[in-house]
Amino acid sequence: MENYDQAIAAHRRRRMIIAAGAAAAVVAVIIIAAVYYRLRVFEGYTVEEEQEIGQQGSYRYATFGEYLLRYNQDGITCLEDMKQVWNQAYEMKNPIMDVCGSYAAVGEQKSNTVYVMNEEGLQGQIEMQYPIVKLEVADQGVVAALEEDGESNYIEVRDKDGNSLIAGKTVLDGNGYPLDFSLSEDGTKMVVSYICINGGQAETKVLFYNFSDIGQNEVDRMVGGFNHYTTSVVPEVEFVNNRTAVAFGSNIITFYSMKNKPEIIAEETFTEEIKKVFYSESYVGMVFYNSSSDAPFELVVYDLDGDEVLKTTYEKEYDEVLFDGDTVILYDDFSCRVLTLGGREKFNYTFAEEVEAIVPAKGSYSYYLVGSNTMQRIELK
Repeated sequence: MENYDQAIAAHRRRRMIIAAGAAAAVVAVIIIAAVYYRLRVFEGYTVEEEQEIGQQGSYRYATFGEYLLRYNQDGITCLEDMKQVWNQAYEMKNPIMDVCGSYAAVGEQKSNTVYVMNEEGLQGQIEMQYPIVKLEVADQGVVAALEEDGESNYIEVRDKDGNSLIAGKTVLDGNGYPLDFSLSEDGTKMVVSYICINGGQAETKVLFYNFSDIGQNEVDRMVGGFNHYTTSVVPEVEFVNNRTAVAFGSNIITFYSMKNKPEIIAEETFTEEIKKVFYSESYVGMVFYNSSSDAPFELVVYDLDGDEVLKTTYEKEYDEVLFDGDTVILYDDFSCRVLTLGGREKFNYTFAEEVEAIVPAKGSYSYYLVGSNTMQRIELK
């Protein structure tokens, strides 16, 4: 009996050793595959799908959750895997569009009408009081618009049903001329940059508004303001997520945190002028130009705490720079580069035909490649 028990125990030990060895082998394979994928450099791509798009006006494209939006002067189409989900027709000479979460809004500059869509299609048609200069949409379909009537400027905020949340010059009185604005994802907060004259000198103010109960007792619902931009114009502000706003000056960047009221969490000034900015819900990027360098273009990326995560230089100027997760895409009419935030180049390619747009698609290193007559969904290889 004792020999039998010993045999059973030995058998169990052998099985455990074999199982442990197999598990270790699986882990090793996973680690090797992960390292290989991280270090891999893609040399080309495969075309997974292709669609003729014709030349019925110049299209523009934007990612929309799991979908792709394609729009021009005649309408906007929502696509899933190159197939139409819905289409909304309109006639606009110069359409402008914004996307946030599950909502998109499109309107015409110098006109009053805004169409509000979600993943199911049209959800509302809003008539603003004055001609639109810029618009933004929040994740609940709330739309804010910067407007002008030839004499004055206005900021107007409406829900997707057209109900007015805030409107008129009351937001702007005494603050100056609005340069830019941005809504938070939930539509309850707004940041605005204004340029004003103080003592004969132009300076920028960055003001924050809260449309929730927090701001109801504040004058014009303004809950905070910053006017330390005395030597730098701030032409662009952005709520990159629901609680983080970023102000981009000519040579300064400021990170603001806003739960109820705003506070500065990080700020950086630069000797060179910022030439281009781009951002996602996790990162903020800038491009600088230094004419004295052999690689005159410098790319710098920060996380939303204001910590630098990438700094690199390159020789060639690109028309577009954007984030795709933890990678940066740079492209122009005929060439494209993809960099990781660790600074590793994953893709560097020259196309045979002219490229109008490159838009991230579902899946790692998968993109929509838009030409003058065709749109392809490609995967790097």
